[in-house]
Amino acid sequence: ARLMGHWWCVEGRVEMGDQRGRTIGFPTANVAWDGYLEPKLGVYAVRAYVEEGPHQGTYDGVANLGMRPTFNKTALSFEVHIFDFDGDLYGVHLGVDLVSFIRPEQKFDGLEALKAQIAVDSDTARAQLQLPEFSADRFPVVRR
Repeated sequence: ARLMGHWWCVEGRVEMGDQRGRTIGFPTANVAWDGYLEPKLGVYAVRAYVEEGPHQGTYDGVANLGMRPTFNKTALSFEVHIFDFDGDLYGVHLGVDLVSFIRPEQKFDGLEALKAQIAVDSDTARAQLQLPEFSADRFPVVRR
């Protein structure tokens, strides 16, 4: 980020996914990964920008960029869980800054193990996003 002068940013419309996250208490916004270079696959602390509609604003969250090995998927996906958010983002344009890498993607033995790790990742992301080096003011918001 220091070399680029901004966080690694992904933008796209929120698409319908498998809707599995909502069943385990971590609903996600699925953003198409079109034409981006791939950073390291795994879990990130993120800052999301809802750029239109009634939920317009900036939100902290946690995201997974990867293949979802727990569910034996093979296509790359980018799933963003926005903290303390209750709304519908389908079709909305979302910008997401990858602020801090938390851990590599991994396969879990089942939904309970995955759910427990997402809770840990969420706590880690919340803590990291409060640190001065990850302040929202550190870099300007850059959009394509």
